[in-house]
Amino acid sequence: MSNTEKAWLQPLYKDKIFTTDPKDTDHQLGKAIDGIRSKEVLVLYRDEVSFGEAPENAQLLEKILKAVGLRMDDVAILNYADHPDTTFKQLARHLDFQKLIAFGIQPPRLKVHARAEPYHILTLNGRQLIFADKLTVINGDQSQKKNLWNGLIKMFGIDG
Repeated sequence: MSNTEKAWLQPLYKDKIFTTDPKDTDHQLGKAIDGIRSKEVLVLYRDEVSFGEAPENAQLLEKILKAVGLRMDDVAILNYADHPDTTFKQLARHLDFQKLIAFGIQPPRLKVHARAEPYHILTLNGRQLIFADKLTVINGDQSQKKNLWNGLIKMFGIDG
């Protein structure tokens, strides 16, 4: 995470933002979100462009979370582009989450071998996962926004 991205994101959080060395994923993963309060929700996104360079992605994520009753500082957020070899097993071992929303990441990248339909809940080891398109794709496509919303309604038990 660049200093520009940290500076842009810091006002959204009440606590410090920590970054990790991408080469030391297994050891450092748990430290990647220290200081950020978690409601047992992990948001993974994969994008070479940081939130600081593409604020529309951060704004979309903020709106998505608000729609399900969360704020940015309620969830753990991790850019998978910084940790490309991280598996679901590593995430589950190091991070406390019950719900995972993955943007732009296919299940095989996380070594998840269960069949997962995009925007549908997959339950794995007691955790709920939704795999969605990249935020940039969703931002420009109303039908993908609707697909995501339908999945999130089920995941968070919202009356739609």
